[in-house]
Amino acid sequence: MRLKPGVRLIGVRPEIVVALVAADGLWREVGIDGGVTITAGMDGTHKVGSFHYAGCAFDARTRGLTDAKTTVAELAARLGPDYDVLLEGAGTDNEHCHVEWEPKTPY
Repeated sequence: MRLKPGVRLIGVRPEIVVALVAADGLWREVGIDGGVTITAGMDGTHKVGSFHYAGCAFDARTRGLTDAKTTVAELAARLGPDYDVLLEGAGTDNEHCHVEWEPKTPY
């Protein structure tokens, strides 16, 4: 796993650590040397109320993936329904995988 300079992961929830490990493993499986590159954690500028600020989200680079849509869908399947996994900015210079932990049922 690699972090883009300036990415801050200190304070993320344990559920996000699980998702980070899953993403890194998947990116390695599909041939990305060095695994996933995290481009945003609790840092950066996001919309008001973003899960990033609560330590419940991260963004991952999709550049280099042969089929980003399929890889992102596979990550969503592996993480399950308590995670929202989206391919944002598809086909643009800002394309990335956004992952957030948002439980659908009370714990």
